[in-house]
Amino acid sequence: MNGKLPFIEYDAQPLLDSALARGTLTPASRPSDIGRKGPVIVTIGTPMDEFLNPVHGAVKECVDELLPHIADGQLLILRSTVYPGTTDWLSKYLARQGRRLRVAFCPERVVQGYGIRELKCLPQVVSGTTPEAEEEVAALFRRIAPEVVRVKPLEAEFSKIFANVYRYLEFATTNQFYMIAQSAGADYHEILRAMKQNYPRAARIPGPGFAAGPCLFKDTMQLASFSQNQFALGHAAMLVNEGLVLYVIEQLRQTYDLGNCTVGLLGMAFKPEVDDTRSSLSYKLKKGLSLHAEGVLTTDPFVKSDPTLIPVEDVVERSDVLVLCTPHKAYEGLDTKGKPIFDMWHPANPRPLMPDKAQDLPCGQGEAGHRAHSRPPAADESECELDLVIPVYNEGANILGVLRALDESIHTSARVLICYDFAQDDTLTAIREGWTGAIPVIFVRNLGRGAHGAVMTGLRFGSAPFALVFPADDDYNPAMLEKMVEQARGGADIVCASRFMKGGSMVNCPWLKALLIRSAAFTLRHFAGIPTHDPTNGFRLFSRRVIESIEVESERGFSYSLELLVKAHRLRWRIAEVPARWSERAHGKSRFKVLGWLPAYLKWYGYAFATTYLRRRASTVRLNQAVVK
Repeated sequence: MNGKLPFIEYDAQPLLDSALARGTLTPASRPSDIGRKGPVIVTIGTPMDEFLNPVHGAVKECVDELLPHIADGQLLILRSTVYPGTTDWLSKYLARQGRRLRVAFCPERVVQGYGIRELKCLPQVVSGTTPEAEEEVAALFRRIAPEVVRVKPLEAEFSKIFANVYRYLEFATTNQFYMIAQSAGADYHEILRAMKQNYPRAARIPGPGFAAGPCLFKDTMQLASFSQNQFALGHAAMLVNEGLVLYVIEQLRQTYDLGNCTVGLLGMAFKPEVDDTRSSLSYKLKKGLSLHAEGVLTTDPFVKSDPTLIPVEDVVERSDVLVLCTPHKAYEGLDTKGKPIFDMWHPANPRPLMPDKAQDLPCGQGEAGHRAHSRPPAADESECELDLVIPVYNEGANILGVLRALDESIHTSARVLICYDFAQDDTLTAIREGWTGAIPVIFVRNLGRGAHGAVMTGLRFGSAPFALVFPADDDYNPAMLEKMVEQARGGADIVCASRFMKGGSMVNCPWLKALLIRSAAFTLRHFAGIPTHDPTNGFRLFSRRVIESIEVESERGFSYSLELLVKAHRLRWRIAEVPARWSERAHGKSRFKVLGWLPAYLKWYGYAFATTYLRRRASTVRLNQAVVK
């Protein structure tokens, strides 16, 4: 073992390093190495054979191999997707063998690449074949999950399969619409824009693209088998999603003389920002094109397991036509050297190669944290355009009004990240019991301390192109958030909500706080040259570049916001502002501590003046990345 992750799992490497250093992780390949105490977790699911039938024996073979090495009374947890009824069957099978194991099924719900983040924020579905098994497995997952949802084993199995199949059906629907519209000479992305604009009931229709991977297709066929092949929707979805590859090939054949063309495929992983190629439709496209094109070249910035891949620069140089198969962020702004590119993911009008529609939220292959309304989920977290980070501390009296205002005002593909400190926070109760709107809401437990920790946790949890830190008591500013997003789309790395520019206001602010804020704002703008009227306001939008590139040195309060602003100014990144209102909160206690946090603000106040008067260069900014794009 070399101490390196064999696949992409964000935030996991530091945990692996720590576990190896402390000796708490022992790799093994023999069943005899399993201890006779503690839970045993099995991650073998029910695969499908070449005839699309479930292979029921996989779980049995695994358990049979384990049985001589585990003791009666141990907890045996099935974690991967299994054929409905497998958990109860396994319990009865073990009883027939004279074994008394506690059998449970607890489906994994994390999305690929983001399991470390999501285990801490997603509710965990648990089930047991006996009350003792259910209690023990619930106690286990309560240690890492914010809440536990108890159901019977069969219900837990269906909850996992139905969630995956529902997503697969959604993608089939939009892919079918795409092929119908494009074949009729219409721009499907323009149709989507017309359907969604200011029309909440259509806001979450995903955009077109390859729907692949190791779970969605398999689980759809598994459900079809369980229903004795009466699941017509599932079979239709399979024909549409798999048939999209053939549609792409046919469109290329009608447009280009493929026999004299080399086609370059951009992205071979089954989804953006991961290195997993299992069931990737990019390879089906490669195979199909090899029958028609003079040559097919492939590239992917993450995949390391395919020796035929070549650098993207070589693919662009040597190809006659390009196909965007997987919309990795690395392809944003790619110089195609004038080569035509077939791109089903984005509108026909030129724009950066970034996902423009929601495919999936980052919290799991099933549900994303708490979602009080069954809104169509998106397929990949990278395709949500805006993360609304709301740090909370007993905001039960305010939060529903804020969510309603956001739901009514925001038309951008967005989700709300509720960043909380403790499970008893009345904000969570208010949302669970009273929220019935459409905008997705995700609970994210604070991994640090206080307001600073809550915001940092939310910013790092998200992956949308833009993140906006929003107050938990502000139900009067949501209407102007679209203006902030427009500025960000136009290239601004930071968009400030300004109380002191024309159209903004600040009322009922305590005199000392108002004096400090206005004095800092005036001097930073007029003497330090910070290009905003309101540099200290924590209500602010950040680009993903700011979040991922700039190292945050602050540790208290909301001083991180001023820090990111003055560092972006030193880097000469674009800063914009829009007018905003502010009023002293009517309910609850503010977490803003004027005197306690003043030293932290003064540090970055001086930093801004050092940029202007001491001519500190961009190279002095502490970054998380060696190169700033």
